Amino acid sequence: MCGLYVNELLERLLQNIDPHPRLYVYYQYVLNELLDGSDIEVALRVFERQLLQQLGYDFDFSRCLPERHYYYHPEQGFCQTSPMNKAALPAELLQAMGREEYTQAAVRKVAKRLMRQVFDHLLGHQRLRSRELFTKINTQAGTGN
Repeated sequence: MCGLYVNELLERLLQNIDPHPRLYVYYQYVLNELLDGSDIEVALRVFERQLLQQLGYDFDFSRCLPERHYYYHPEQGFCQTSPMNKAALPAELLQAMGREEYTQAAVRKVAKRLMRQVFDHLLGHQRLRSRELFTKINTQAGTGN
């Protein structure tokens, strides 16, 4: 399922004739990690971030000051907010994400949420079929179907 997701991101976001040799290295990395199965979530977040960088779209974590909370606006980047805001992301977790330190479950959760938000924005109204398929399979597995 994760391999379908990676391939779908590439197919939808890259131009056919636009080479990305550095991204290909990360593509090989994520596929190897998927085969190994040891830490798929981290491999996906690293790949997603590299994909965004190759597209010229990255995060400015330097704006995230300690002990503050932010929400991410696709056009403006990180904007400070109240910790009571449902979309609030703690600066410490964002900074760890910037360093690609995904040892804490909270960092992985924030990274997944942030990546989903950015890719949803970049894809516009296009839904990821791999995500829908994954949700459907998980729903059926939960109901015994």
